[in-house]
Amino acid sequence: MTTNGMHEHQYPEEQEIHLRDYWLVIVKRKTTVITFLAITFLTVFIATYTATPYYTASSQVLIERNESGGIDGRSYYRWDPEFLTTQFELIRSANVAHNVVKTLKLDTKYKHYFFEPKKEGFSTYLSTLKSSVKEFFSGLFSSSGTEIAEDEGGGLLAIAKEPISDADIIANIIKGNLSIKPVANTKTVHIAYSDKHPAMAKLIANAIVQAYIDEILEIKLANNNYSLQWMTAKANEERKKLEGAELALQRYARKNDLVTVENKLAVYPQRLGEFSSQLSKAQAQ
Repeated sequence: MTTNGMHEHQYPEEQEIHLRDYWLVIVKRKTTVITFLAITFLTVFIATYTATPYYTASSQVLIERNESGGIDGRSYYRWDPEFLTTQFELIRSANVAHNVVKTLKLDTKYKHYFFEPKKEGFSTYLSTLKSSVKEFFSGLFSSSGTEIAEDEGGGLLAIAKEPISDADIIANIIKGNLSIKPVANTKTVHIAYSDKHPAMAKLIANAIVQAYIDEILEIKLANNNYSLQWMTAKANEERKKLEGAELALQRYARKNDLVTVENKLAVYPQRLGEFSSQLSKAQAQ
């Protein structure tokens, strides 16, 4: 019992000594601790100061297959797991993004929203320094490969180095800030777009939905035009066959002294007289 009591009285003393040792270590390494805290605080401050707030606007669109009814007039839904994935790729496609740019005139009227003038400041200095370091290391490690590519495939590099238009840049920005998420247990899709300007985010989110609908209609129209061209080509082919058959029939009619009367074949009077005389001779014999 005495031994247990001694142990119980020793625990607080050992714990106090243990915490005091930690405190002595911190005091001894106070320069390192203060430096670490200062670097952490400075990093968080810079990240917070240079971060740009983004606003997200969303819209919903109903996506369903255009199923035709059967003989009994009922429509049947065919399960296609790749259908929604295909529609998502259409929404993210370059055609939809370029249609948004063209419809809203983002490369002319609202160009300043995507190509804002650079402001002088600490954040600009950091961005410039980061870009310079990245260009230095990329040039250092890829300079030899670039020379070989220029010697062996100069034409391909000339195409790759062509400047990209403002419309292409804005379209790529739109594709990067776009997010698509299906709503559970529905045929509805949630389309969201993020931008630094809330009004622009809402404008582009609605325009993406409209551009997607226009793209679907254009695809259907292209399919209908293809079907119409195919049917026209087949009709022309059949018309040529019919014209050839009519010419052959006309040649045969002229050769055999036949004439058509009210879409019926008839015989010329001279030819009919010859038939009558031959018939009379045959009957006399």
